[in-house]
Amino acid sequence: MSETKNEIKNLIKKINSLQIVEKEYSSIESKKKKLENELSELLDLLQTKNNEISKMEKFSFGGLIKSVFVDRKKVLDKKREEYYDLSKQYEKLKSEIAALNYESNLLGRKYNDFLRYKRELQALFEKREAELMTEDSMEGLTFRNMLDDIKDMKKEQAKILVSISIIDKLYSKLTLLSAALREVEGYGNWKTRKRMRRVDSYKNIAINNAKQYLLESNLMIKKLEQSLIGIKINSVNLYLKPIEFQGFLNVIFDNFITDIILRKKINDAIDNIEDVYRNLTILKNELRDKIESIEDKIKQLEILKKEVVSDHGLPS
Repeated sequence: MSETKNEIKNLIKKINSLQIVEKEYSSIESKKKKLENELSELLDLLQTKNNEISKMEKFSFGGLIKSVFVDRKKVLDKKREEYYDLSKQYEKLKSEIAALNYESNLLGRKYNDFLRYKRELQALFEKREAELMTEDSMEGLTFRNMLDDIKDMKKEQAKILVSISIIDKLYSKLTLLSAALREVEGYGNWKTRKRMRRVDSYKNIAINNAKQYLLESNLMIKKLEQSLIGIKINSVNLYLKPIEFQGFLNVIFDNFITDIILRKKINDAIDNIEDVYRNLTILKNELRDKIESIEDKIKQLEILKKEVVSDHGLPS
């Protein structure tokens, strides 16, 4: 057994022996903080009560009728009584905090030892890991294989995050494409020839926008498919059907039949877009689940890695 492994084992024993100290010290500090907050609130309340009493004591009762004087004196006596009760609570809290401070000071030295041992243990872990990187032993081989596995998993995680980022951008493009097609469809409501020239201009702009969004969406789908290479997932249909934009041009919208045909083409295209959108959501959820699964595996490997480094003697 290497000298570093022996040092790790001995240090872990010391840390385990002080675990109860760490828990007790943390509990005391937590109670102290709670009581100190209560003490601060109580001090503010005492100050408020004291100010109220001072104002009433300075108030001149001369000239007031007897019944009013008696009533104000009762109020003043009541406030003094409340102040006295609050003062007793304040002193009680101070005593409790003082007792906790005494306990905290007794445990403080051991707690500081606990923290120092943990820092030393981390340094020894790093030293032992460096040894295992070149050590010709089963432990060394196991350690290096674990590092390779963790590295591969993190690379896969990074790839998945890229894919999710592309999906989010695709959502926006598909929404814009659908909106542009709806805009083209909306110009089918214009029936007056007199305004057709201006309508055709707007319609052509909407069609050009839809063309651009369709092109960009298809490019993003290809980019997404490339990013998914090597990631094991269930296949989903991300096919955006071509749209015959030429058929939308130079259509006279005052023809009821052509209007219906155009609407059907647009609605079919939008249905296809919505199918792709839904499939993207399925894919995104699967990728998120995969990231969580990989994260769990990495955590397990990190624990096993620490066990190899410490020779199965991790702090309890």
